Order: sequence, then structure tokens, then C-alpha cells
Amino acid sequence: SQAALNQYLEMINDRVRSDAYERAIAAAVPGRTVLDLGSGAGFLSHLALKHGARKVYAIDGDARALQLAAALAGRFPAPERFVPIHGYSFDLDIPERVDVIVSETLDSNGIGENGHMAMADAAARFLVPGGRVIPHLLELYLGLGESPAARRYAAEWEAAGAAYGLPYADFERLLTGIGLTADCPDVLTGDPATGEPAWLPWQVVDLARNDFRPHTVVPMRVARPGTVRGVATAWRAHLGDGIVLSSLPADPPTHWKQGFLNLASPVAAGRGDQFIFEIAFAEVRAPGVRYEMRLHHAPAAERERFIAGLPDELRPFIAEGRVASIVAGRPA
Repeated sequence: SQAALNQYLEMINDRVRSDAYERAIAAAVPGRTVLDLGSGAGFLSHLALKHGARKVYAIDGDARALQLAAALAGRFPAPERFVPIHGYSFDLDIPERVDVIVSETLDSNGIGENGHMAMADAAARFLVPGGRVIPHLLELYLGLGESPAARRYAAEWEAAGAAYGLPYADFERLLTGIGLTADCPDVLTGDPATGEPAWLPWQVVDLARNDFRPHTVVPMRVARPGTVRGVATAWRAHLGDGIVLSSLPADPPTHWKQGFLNLASPVAAGRGDQFIFEIAFAEVRAPGVRYEMRLHHAPAAERERFIAGLPDELRPFIAEGRVASIVAGRPA
């Protein structure tokens, strides 16, 4: 559809993204066999062909996108180097192990397309020993606050419903659990006076091994008063050779912007208020993720009582300011 083509075009025209991937691909693929995981219309595959890959296997669940990728690959010298494979990588095999796996299944939250699971599975089954994965490392970040973009989006739904007399009021509450795109959200965490970062790292994922922690606890403290309407998300992807792609607001802007996980009800927060953010992911072997999240909150004056009243498995995290995972109900 044209909507899908528009999405591919938007990604290609994101020069921050595309230039970073081309630099990484140019350094990694000459003379090597490549797997493009989630290839879409084939832009990364075509860069690999341009830079001298011996063979490029392209896996995608969209048959029409693969047809377009193959048609464009046919314009390169030795077009037989391009091998499209339709389906989801979890369910497939390829004819040989590859030297390089490249994938761009990132979204505004970093992991919303479940690319970290697909990358690790593909690396285990398809990559030669010592092979290369692009990107190879993904840093995930969180911040508490609100997203003006999410509020505007909810207001557009409310206005659309109101124009036809439909009960679309309080639409923001219905956005809970939906991964939203936010453009420079207003983050209340972080205190320059104490060196506390506004964006807190909560996972560092080796994409070849998938050491992603499915249940993570993040203690956070609000540095200035405001309304917490959700959890803002951002990431940094390491493509190799010092090439880093980032969606953090301080870095060059990309089409991903930042992500936002909306709360069902806003929380009025004061300076120094304590929060614990919990998020638990179900294992899914397909595009997309399923998760549950909880946010525990206490005003600054009630911090000690708040800690004392926490479940045993959460208390050590906030007392020590740790970010960690929970395994079988106990800190790992």
C-alpha cells in the first residue's frame, strides 16, 4: 500500500539513521554473506549489495515489500546475490550461515517490534562463529513526566468524536498500554545540581546474546514538581566502529523521536518524590511485544514509610538505588 511505502520512504529519508547504517554496512559487508532481518523494502539489503556483499538473504513477513526489494535488487550487478525469503525468522531456515546480520527493527521505544528476540535467535542459528551483528548493543532509557504530543493526540480524538456527538472525552486514559511517539517529552527526573540524569539507563542489551531482562525494576526520583502522565523512553544503538544511533532528545533528531507509555491516571508529583517503575514482558516469538507495567509512588516526606511498606522483592532496589531484574520473585 502507499501507506507502507510512505513509511519506508520516511525511514530512508531519515539521514541520521540511514547515514549511520551505511557507514556500518560499508565497513562490515564487502565480500561477506549478509542476512537482513526484517528487510521491508530492502534498503539495508541494497546498501549491502552496493558495498560488495557476496550474498544477501532478506527475511520479511510482508510479501509485497519483498517483491519490491527484489525488483530494486535486480538493478544491481550480479542481482542473483539477493535472495528474498518470506516469513518470520523464528520459523525459517536459510541455506547457509552468514558473516553479518543487519537489522533495523527499532521503534520509538527501542524494543516494541521485538527485534532483540529475533536478533538473538538469528545470531544463534544463522551466524558464523565470530560473525558480526548490526547493531550489536542497545541501551534503553526511561524518564518520568508527560508528553505534550500524546496530549495533543488525545485531544484530536476527542475533537473528532465531539464533531459527531460521540462520547470520546477523556481519551487520554484509553491510550494506556499503547506505545506512543513523543517529541521531546517533558521529563521531571534528573537533577543537574546532584548529577542525577534525566534519562535513566534501565537495560543494556547484547543483541547477539539477548541478555534482555524480562522483569525490570527502576527506582526514580522526581527533581522538580509537575504531573507524571507516563514513562518516556529512548535508546542508543551501537552499530560498530564507533557508530552510535540515538533517539535521546539531546542527540540529532530522528524519525523515531521518543516513546511514551501512558498511565491510566496522572500523578501529581513534588520535588524529591520517589517512584518505582516495574515492567514485565511476556516472551513472544513474533513481531511486537506484550508487557505489564506498574508505577509505585510516594511523596518525599513519606519515603521511609514507603520503603518499609514495599514487597520484600522490591525494597532492596529503592533502598540501594539499583536497577535490576527480578527472577522467581527475588532480586537477580
